[in-house]
Amino acid sequence: MRGIHLSIKNKLIIYFLISILLPTTIISIIFYTRSSEIITDKINLSIVKNLSSVESILLQKLDSINDFSVLMALNPELQHIISSPQPDNADGIIDEIVKLDRILDSYYLSDFSALTKTALYPKLFVVNRPQYKSVNITDKVFDISVVENQKWYSQLPNQLTIVGIDHITVFGKKIQTMKIAKKLVALRAADMAPYAALLTTDIDANFFVDLLKNYKITPGSSISLLNADGDVLLSSDLSPDGPRSVKDSEVIRKLVKDMHDQAEQSHMDHIDGKPMLISTHYIVPLQWTILSLTPLNEVNIEQKKLNQIMVFVIVICMLFALLTALVLSGNISKPILALVKSMSTIEHGNFDIKLRYRKKDEFGILFEQYKQMMEKIKDLVERLYVSEVSKKEAELQAKDAELKALQAQINPHFLYNALDSINLYAMRYNVPNISDMVSSLSNFFRYGLSKGKSIITLNDEKKHVESYLEIQKMRFGGKLNYTLDFPNDILQCLTVKLILQPLVENSIIHGIQKVEGEGWIRLSVVKQGEKLQISISDNGAGANVEEMHEMLDFESHTSKSFGTRNVNERIKRLFGMKYGVRFYINEDGGLTSVVEIPILWTMEGYHVEDGIS
Repeated sequence: MRGIHLSIKNKLIIYFLISILLPTTIISIIFYTRSSEIITDKINLSIVKNLSSVESILLQKLDSINDFSVLMALNPELQHIISSPQPDNADGIIDEIVKLDRILDSYYLSDFSALTKTALYPKLFVVNRPQYKSVNITDKVFDISVVENQKWYSQLPNQLTIVGIDHITVFGKKIQTMKIAKKLVALRAADMAPYAALLTTDIDANFFVDLLKNYKITPGSSISLLNADGDVLLSSDLSPDGPRSVKDSEVIRKLVKDMHDQAEQSHMDHIDGKPMLISTHYIVPLQWTILSLTPLNEVNIEQKKLNQIMVFVIVICMLFALLTALVLSGNISKPILALVKSMSTIEHGNFDIKLRYRKKDEFGILFEQYKQMMEKIKDLVERLYVSEVSKKEAELQAKDAELKALQAQINPHFLYNALDSINLYAMRYNVPNISDMVSSLSNFFRYGLSKGKSIITLNDEKKHVESYLEIQKMRFGGKLNYTLDFPNDILQCLTVKLILQPLVENSIIHGIQKVEGEGWIRLSVVKQGEKLQISISDNGAGANVEEMHEMLDFESHTSKSFGTRNVNERIKRLFGMKYGVRFYINEDGGLTSVVEIPILWTMEGYHVEDGIS
């Protein structure tokens, strides 16, 4: 399956967006996690402070109620009544009830209620006043027997005690209150201030409900007052019994039981299947627990707002990044596409570069370098074209020269026949020197023609060069000596004709003729792997080997040693570049020319063009 191929423009857009999106996402996650922790910690701290404030206000309220009770207990007229025995007649009983009712009213109507910022409803239950039950003229003064049978009464200590939540009727309206009780002693009695009366004070529960509501941390949270058994006394909820989730939750009951060991607790838990932040605060003097329940979805509401802002910012950043990526990728891809388009025109041979880029940046440098490179390539192509044309012309000249050489050998057909006639006359008139020379010359032309073939055996090439050497020996006499060492097993190998005579001629003209004394030429053939190495060595004047090798180069246009270069070119053209002619300086003077050709018994696989017969 082939992969998806994207343009460089799209790649740049994707890479740019990823480079923005990835760090932004990581930063957002870290920011969200950390900010959630910070917000939760701050809300938890705020809840703890609120619960502490609730405790402080509640205790202050109770202290105020205690002061109120103490003031009432020290009232002289009230002390006189509770310290005196019960009156003997009904008038005395009614008089006491009226006086006590007036005393309670006086405190109720005083500024003390304004001081406590809530309505107080005091009631007095006098010990040993059974006659009070028969008098029904007040709702504030009673005999102690009215409350003696209630459960909370038997557990009352001597100090101010919170009884709990109660309901009373005030002006025909039933209201919920928190009842507080305090035992009063008869300070004027002779028998060590005995227990004489019970003072209860009812406080409107709305004060505490409002207090709890004011310290709610979120609209959906709730704050409740729980007693030592985990029962709800008051709650910020509208329900008189507090939220059902608090009342029936085992999680809350367990927290209440553990509050003696730890004054404050805060943790996450589920109540009624909803995640909640549960915070508790234990009031040691009262053995009550202040419980705060805050839904986590409301705790994180600020975080959600922050997240919405953050998402909005990220979207804006992504849109800006996309716009920037489009502009950037366009600025990068546009010059690249222009460069590619220019290259496509070059493929069709058009080297006229028409690129315009005015910015002084890396692309400007690239375009400038590209233009310079194309100018150089154009120049090289033109030079190569000229070189190829020159090479073709040189090859044509070489073939023309070879053709002329063949024609020069073809033209002697007539001379070759005439030489046979001369040889007959030389033998008839007994002139052996003329006969030998004419025979050698006749053999030279015969093997040179080779019936028009360009490929001959090594044996025919040997006979051809041997005829040439014999003629030259007759010319130079004792100055020229030669030897030929051709093994019989390689004489039938095939080779290009006319490869030895030009090299032997070069040795005679440029080597033997230029030295005094006797000269010699040795021709030998050896096998070297799959090659034949034919060596032509002389003791002549020698030559500069480097110049000789440069002369063999195809690019050389010199007319010097044209025959030798022609031999090298014909060998390489037919057999390959690893074959040809090389030159070496002999240790005892002179030059050695080495011809390397492959060992071939057939020309199958080689393209051979025969010459003119």
